[in-house]
Formats: sequence, C-alpha cells, structure tokens
Amino acid sequence: MLQALSLLYPRSSVSGAKKIAVVIGSMRGGGAERLVSDVVSEFSKSGINVCIYTLEPSSSFYATGDVRIISYPQLYRISTILVYLRILVSIIVSDASAIWLHLWPISMIAIPLRPLVRDSCIICITEHNNLLETVLSKNSSLFLLKKFFLYLSYCSSHHIVSVSHGLKMQIQKIFPFYPSSKISVISNPVLGRLSSCESSSTIKELELHPWLSAPMRLIAVGSLKYQKGYHYLLHALSCLCNDLHLGILGSGPLLNSLKALSESLELSDRVYFINPTSNVIPWLLRADLFVSASLWEGYGTAIAEAASLGLPIVCTDCDYGPSEILSEYNKSILVPPRDPASMAAAINKALYGNPPLHTKSASNSNLLSVAEASLGYANLLRLYY
Repeated sequence: MLQALSLLYPRSSVSGAKKIAVVIGSMRGGGAERLVSDVVSEFSKSGINVCIYTLEPSSSFYATGDVRIISYPQLYRISTILVYLRILVSIIVSDASAIWLHLWPISMIAIPLRPLVRDSCIICITEHNNLLETVLSKNSSLFLLKKFFLYLSYCSSHHIVSVSHGLKMQIQKIFPFYPSSKISVISNPVLGRLSSCESSSTIKELELHPWLSAPMRLIAVGSLKYQKGYHYLLHALSCLCNDLHLGILGSGPLLNSLKALSESLELSDRVYFINPTSNVIPWLLRADLFVSASLWEGYGTAIAEAASLGLPIVCTDCDYGPSEILSEYNKSILVPPRDPASMAAAINKALYGNPPLHTKSASNSNLLSVAEASLGYANLLRLYY
C-alpha cells in the first residue's frame, strides 16, 4: 500500500537531509504567513528539506532557497475532508522528520498524524490568535466540540508555540491540565530581514501613490476584517484635521463596507485602500505614524515591524501582544479598543503634542530576529540533531 502511495506522492529527492512538512491555510499575507516564509528560508539555508502545504494557490510571501509549496485548493466545502486527506497522505509518504502546523482547523491534522508517523517525528502547533475570539468563541454552537478537538490536537503534538505570553496564559487557562512545559513562547520575528525589502516594484508603486504626497501620513497594516477594528479607526480619523491621510495596506471581506463608511464620513479623499504586499517596510518608512485599532490579536507583527523602524505608534491595548511589544517602547501610545475618541486624541497627541512622539529615541529590546526565532523552532523540532 505504501509503495502505491509513493508513486502518487513521491518522496523528496534530497537523500539523508532532515525534512520538515509545514501546513498552513495560505501564503497570501499576514503574521503567520510571514513567520513561515522567514523561518523556512533559514531552514533551507541550513540544508533542511522544506515542503509547505497550503489550501490556496495564491501567494504573497515566497520563501527563499529550496522550498517547495504544494497547494490543494478547496473548490467546495465538501472537498475539505479530501484536501486534508491528501495532505495527510503526502506527509506520511514524505517521511518527514518534523511537522509544523498553523491555525485551526489545520491543527487537527495532528490527531491522525501522531500514530501514523515514525516515533522520532516531531509535531509542533503554532497558535497565532486569541482563541476565545476565534476558534472558541462562545457564540458558536460548536464551542464544546471545538474545545474537545483542540485539546485532542494539543495532546497529539509534542509542542505548542504561542506567539505571545498573553496567549500562552490564555491557553493554560482554557486547558489547565495541559502540561505548561509543552508550551513555548516564540514571538514573530521582525529583525534581520529589513535590508533587502525595498524591491523595485514596491518602490515604483509607492512613488506613484497619492498617499505619499499627503501633508501627514498615517499607515495601518492588516486584513480588512472585523478583528482589525478599521471602522473605529475611520470614525477616529473623521474627528481629526484634514491634513491627516490614512493608508490601509490590506485586503479582505470588509473592503466595500469600509469604502462605503469612508464615503459617509466624507473621508474618501483622505483614506487609501492599498493592495497588500510582502514588502510593507518601504510604506512604513514613509509614514509619520503607525496606527492599529485591533479588537484582539495573538501578537501583532505589523506593530512590531513599525517599532523595529522607530516609527511612532498609536494602537489599542487589546489581548494579546501590543502591550508586550511596546512595554519598553517610548514612542507609543496605547488606547482602549472600540474607543474612537481616545484613538483620535492619542493620534493628535502623537503628532502635535509637546513633544511629539517622533522626537523621542526608540528602544526595540522586546523584538526578535529571524535567526533567533528560527533557532527556537529548530530546537523544538530537533532539526539540527
């Protein structure tokens, strides 16, 4: 049977090398996708054979080096089980040394994988978001069922990685009997990959964009979805002077409704919806202030990127991540979520206060480098020994 499967799902051509299988929903953009791209690129440089399995064919982030990306797109919801089955068989046949899973429900793959892979194969799940706001929302009729399968997924893995200390504490509170020794914190890296990020195509698009000629430039980065609180941010902007223009780097299901809201608030000439890019750094470097109105996070990679560049930041003190990132960063102001008035006041203070935030020196001691994060994951996955 295994020989027959090997014909359909050929093993890697790299003989004797450590092999890691990474499973993630897509590589379209976002903190999880950026983490995977950065870390597997480091693995590839070290001779690790990397294969990424995704559920969508589109990619915004491309890992460097010898990294394979195999997509199994879902045409219909009923095909989801078949897609997961194909990924499961591919991983088993590949004889991977380690398996790295991202986000629910992909993490459930750990349940059937654990008894089917060799004993030395390490399975690791990385949690990227506030579980009680996403997977285990109590508004869901399947709350208890999801909680059971999430716990079973954790028990089937060797390690759980949380991207923030707050998220780790939440996992421990939800599953008090799960061993805390199996939960590690490795925040998403932002240092060590800034030097080569200004591609010619990104610079050309940026130089032609009307946002660049605005008197004062605000920038926000993230998917256009409810979690990011953009509707609160637009209401805050409507309370501020006309010199402030906002660029939003992201795409998502709320694009049309956010455009309609900006029109109703008479902000159409001050708000720019910009197509997402893997190279956000050139946009950040040309902004006067980074803003985030998130209602919840797991970490907040875009906030960390802004801090790594010394950019003034106004963001919500949501669960989890921002307060950890900015605890020692004195060019930032934290405000309560869902509070446009406080957001507007903080933006005004950051730009026009005495002194304004941009005149202060910045400290980035809480930020992690790509090399440090990659080494942390490599040790958990036992890739170097």
